[in-house]
Amino acid sequence: MNRPGGSVWPPRASEGAVAELARRFDLDTATTSPATLEHLNWAIEQFGQAYLTTPAGELVEEVMRYERWVRELLAGNHTPSQAAELSVRLGYLNGILANLSFALGDHGAAQAYCATALAIAEENGHGRLKAWVLSTESQLATYHGHHQRVIDLTEAGLAAADGTPTFAAVKLASLQAKAHASLGNRRAAEDALAMARRSLALVPPEEQVGGLFSFPEEKLASHEGDVYLRLGEPRRAQEALWRALTLLDTATGARRSPVDQAMVRLHLAQAFLQLGDVEEAGRLGIEALAIHAARPTDPTRRRARRLAAMLQPHENVPAVRDFLERLEAA
Repeated sequence: MNRPGGSVWPPRASEGAVAELARRFDLDTATTSPATLEHLNWAIEQFGQAYLTTPAGELVEEVMRYERWVRELLAGNHTPSQAAELSVRLGYLNGILANLSFALGDHGAAQAYCATALAIAEENGHGRLKAWVLSTESQLATYHGHHQRVIDLTEAGLAAADGTPTFAAVKLASLQAKAHASLGNRRAAEDALAMARRSLALVPPEEQVGGLFSFPEEKLASHEGDVYLRLGEPRRAQEALWRALTLLDTATGARRSPVDQAMVRLHLAQAFLQLGDVEEAGRLGIEALAIHAARPTDPTRRRARRLAAMLQPHENVPAVRDFLERLEAA
């Protein structure tokens, strides 16, 4: 696919990218073998683990190298079973690139990578990959306020999961809850949250280790808090958000997510503002900006700007003024 002007879209790695992988890992990049597939599995897992703590811009080029390598392998000699395995890995790599593009604020690229990954999932009848990609598409639609589209996408994703308890099913249900809450449908929102909790209780422990391929309790609690903010219930939102923050601030390894730590504080700030505690809202906003600096993302930046718009009428409050000045300088 080409963008106007002729550039390749979405972005792909250069011709020398695969040679760089071969040199670094001493790989036979021209042959598909069990070792090839094992290395690809390792790389995809590593990208998932690094996603929450590494700036997106630092990961993109490396993921693109692997994506190009898999495309070259698919164009070469392989057995039918190897082709299917390579194709699914290509789908996951495009899904990772979609998430990285979203974090960088390039929503056009994110949608294009999602389309590639979704086509691969459907071609291979891979429900797990399809559900995960649809959860990413649902996140994009949530961001843009396309609430009915979120409901449609999450329904499709849950159908693809086919009742299998996976992290993607938890995320899909929680995003559906946000959409129903935004449309003012409390009953449907709470039903979707209950579905997410039931799914989470059944997800195997190995899927709760954190990273991009996980949706543990702290993520669900964060979404639950956002649902109640959308329903206009700041005290119920606070209960869930404090629970999320406690888990996030004590997490280690791949479960320690600066992005989520910052985002939950921004949600909490909105809850305090709704309850009339402007000073605390400003203080939490300042904390969020400090954490955001360690792992900046476009969604966090835009969420901070939304909070700033809400706080603008209170700029005479010292904490609010400090928050607004820091955001302007960020």
